Amino acid sequence: MTFDALIIGAGISGLVAARLLSREGLRVALLEQHQALGGYLQRFSIRATPFDAGVHYVGALGEGQILHRYLRHLGVTLRARPMRPDGFEALYLPSGRLDLPWGHQAYARAWIARFPHEAEGLRRYVEAIEAEVARFPMYSLEGSLSERGQPSTTRTLASVLDGLISDPALKEALAYPALLYFVHPRQAPFTLHAFVLDSYLRGAYTLDGGGVTLVEALAGQIRAAGGRVEVGAEVVSLEVDTARRVEGLRLADGRRLRAPLIIAALDPKRVVRMLPPGAARPAYTRRVLGLTEGLSALSGYLRVEADLGDALGRNHHVLPRGWLDALFGGGWLDDPRATFPVTALLPGYAEGLIQPVHLFTGISAAPFAAFEGTRTGRRGEGYRRLKHKLLQRQLDAARAAGLPVDPLRSSHGATPLTYRDYSGNSGGAVYGLRHGVDQIGGRGASARTPVGGLRLTGHSTLFPGLLGAIISAYYTCAEVLGLERLYGELRRA
Repeated sequence: MTFDALIIGAGISGLVAARLLSREGLRVALLEQHQALGGYLQRFSIRATPFDAGVHYVGALGEGQILHRYLRHLGVTLRARPMRPDGFEALYLPSGRLDLPWGHQAYARAWIARFPHEAEGLRRYVEAIEAEVARFPMYSLEGSLSERGQPSTTRTLASVLDGLISDPALKEALAYPALLYFVHPRQAPFTLHAFVLDSYLRGAYTLDGGGVTLVEALAGQIRAAGGRVEVGAEVVSLEVDTARRVEGLRLADGRRLRAPLIIAALDPKRVVRMLPPGAARPAYTRRVLGLTEGLSALSGYLRVEADLGDALGRNHHVLPRGWLDALFGGGWLDDPRATFPVTALLPGYAEGLIQPVHLFTGISAAPFAAFEGTRTGRRGEGYRRLKHKLLQRQLDAARAAGLPVDPLRSSHGATPLTYRDYSGNSGGAVYGLRHGVDQIGGRGASARTPVGGLRLTGHSTLFPGLLGAIISAYYTCAEVLGLERLYGELRRA
């Protein structure tokens, strides 16, 4: 069968790309290897208690704000509820709890109240965040595409904090958004940090019905425009002609689909491995395959029978002294006495007393290397013991911090192998390839490839998070539709 475009992977980037192209009249097929669309936007239930797979909250969804304008351009309307404007993030620091509110100035005041000796540096830090995102027109949707310059791809979060803040404890605390992109401040581009944090300061929301409502809306629009949407469609190889242009792809069921344009919303390493030998320059292949994955995660899905009251509508981050080294060094895995960061997500969307609580801790895939060749449900007793031990330590750390995880009615868990099998990302990396200064811009995996008609999209090609993945799809589709045109439409949305 022949199409104008084939999109591989039906996470948010693949869905947005298929929506943008199909509404232009292109004959599009969107292919997803799993039996459900959406990737991290999916929702699942444990004993009738709902849990979101990955997208628990979003930023800048208020009327006229950035995400709202992107969704309006896509023709999507979502119902959402605000998280607590007076403290959507609760940090459990060695000096005590600190609640962080919406709004750039309110955010600065909350930090200054705890660290008054760093007031000037904190004000300049928040100003630097606002100035940095203003240089990214596809995010700010202000000015022309060319007049605002470009965000820096070499300035790190650590370098910015070192220039503004003296207190080591404050610098470590200000780095807490690293839990949303998993890059150490010494390697994290400041533009990435500003992009991730800024949208939540504009307003944090949970989606009624979960991210799957966005999936259903986009998939319905793609079908209505004549596009084809398939689940259980595993792509095993890409086909390239002698001029190094894509011709089509082959599926695990033996079918061959043809198209002059293929957009892969997948781990870039996986895409490179799908190409026939010699299809891409050896230097490109070596560079992509040599890129480093980000951290994976350990997740505990808890069913808590209690009225969680004031704790709901907040993200609770336990940040013991030295949490950055614990997170990125991984030493806590071998030291039963070591403390480590734990995040508890309490969106408060379940009916009744039993509430979902998602505990989340970044870890590498290394401790589970012995079980890499196993499948879900058949990983063996050694895997179960390791998983239980780590999940128990995570739960103990949450209890020690006073997080509301009791009375606990049931708990389930996910490890890097779960994330690998679910996302297809190498090493189960939650946010894809590590977004360090050494792996962004021309040093990472961009939308363009050396194979004609083959484009990449997704969080590994730009920034993690729902908004980052959406903007990535716009950049990718701009190769066909024109960036100036899309930008103009977004500004009018």
